[in-house]
Amino acid sequence: MTLDELETWLALEITGSYHARVHSALETTPAVVWATRVEEAQLRMPADLRQFLVDFLPSEQRVLQRDGLHLFHIRYWADELRWLMGRESRKFTLKYDPRDLSRILVLTENGIIEAKPADLTRPAITLWEHRAARRALREAGRRSVDEELIFRTIEAQRDLVDSAERQTKAIRRHQARRSHLAPLPMIDVTPDIAAPEALPAPEGEGSPFLSHPGFKVEEWYEDD
Repeated sequence: MTLDELETWLALEITGSYHARVHSALETTPAVVWATRVEEAQLRMPADLRQFLVDFLPSEQRVLQRDGLHLFHIRYWADELRWLMGRESRKFTLKYDPRDLSRILVLTENGIIEAKPADLTRPAITLWEHRAARRALREAGRRSVDEELIFRTIEAQRDLVDSAERQTKAIRRHQARRSHLAPLPMIDVTPDIAAPEALPAPEGEGSPFLSHPGFKVEEWYEDD
């Protein structure tokens, strides 16, 4: 299950299942309680939706170097970082979204700076893809990695996945085209009782095995 699928599942579980199920303490459904009390409640929405998102994102601490900020073997840069150069070599808090590493958010005293990969040709990747690439490189004996190697590995892994998906779809189409050729199940003509020779021989007139008198038939012969 992907993160997007998990978010959808969680939303459906809350709004579709939990809110419609009778709560043991409320003795009714949360949806009914919400509908009757919503006008009395004072709802508070986040004043800054971006800051609300940032507060929930994971973070790392990094020192600003001369060429930018380095996170997950990716060099990030923003023009606003120039004004922080030469100051105390303290660590900055970097916020990132595991679903999209194409940007990071740098927390400073004057606000948030959005930094992107210094190489703007880099495709957007997920943290899961990054970890999978690192794992594959370690298994291949590569202990030291760099940004270029990471992205090449991710692109190669994406090509493998895309190729496998195309082959799977082709196989499904091929199977669908010849599904009508599959042999039909044979009719079971095996009698429910054992063969006559395996049954005991008839004994007397009361035997359940009655001899059949046969039928008269006409025989036709072709004239010479």
